[in-house]
Amino acid sequence: DAETQETSVPGLYASGEVAGGLHGANRLGGNSLSDLLVFGNRAGVHAGRAATDMDDLPELDDDELASVRDYLEFPFENDPETGEQPFEFHEELKAVMEEHVGIKRDHEGLTEGIEKLEALKERTADLYATGDRAYNSGWQTAFDLVNMVDVGLAIAHAARERTESRGAHSRADHPEPDDELGSVKFAVSLADGEVQLERESVPEPREELAEMLEADQVAKEEA
Repeated sequence: DAETQETSVPGLYASGEVAGGLHGANRLGGNSLSDLLVFGNRAGVHAGRAATDMDDLPELDDDELASVRDYLEFPFENDPETGEQPFEFHEELKAVMEEHVGIKRDHEGLTEGIEKLEALKERTADLYATGDRAYNSGWQTAFDLVNMVDVGLAIAHAARERTESRGAHSRADHPEPDDELGSVKFAVSLADGEVQLERESVPEPREELAEMLEADQVAKEEA
């Protein structure tokens, strides 16, 4: 919700680029700061109000807590002799993203990248951690990687579906913008571990913003 920053998960509030961001297909380096100041404040204010207005704390199920605890422990259950070392796995993931989902993209490369990411996803179950639980960067990285692979798949699928070039999204096989896709955004979700894409219409900008965009386009055409 743009006003409260509440997500689809009850009680969870988000702001900044984790919530999608405001800057479209590209962003200048410092522009995220104003985003965080405005919407971070909204998230904090409304999260505080929601907590204050709660009549009762939710009940915690012991079995659910045990299930979460067991999941959190999974990297320690894997054998370092046969498992996946988190930092080496991270380097492999970065290499796949750079090669196939980097600055220049095309259908063939994105498809190959998706296949490699799917293979990496299967291997995340074998990520291992050793040592203590406190300040354990390997343990943290193991969990980060589970999410990183999903995010990589979301990016790659959306990039393959967007058959145009727009902002920082550059398709070698579709070098020009597509006016029809300019009014479309892709909502990405996971269903049973599989990436799902849904097309949604981009709302029309406010009148003053539309006038600014039109003036900018005219200036570009006249230049």
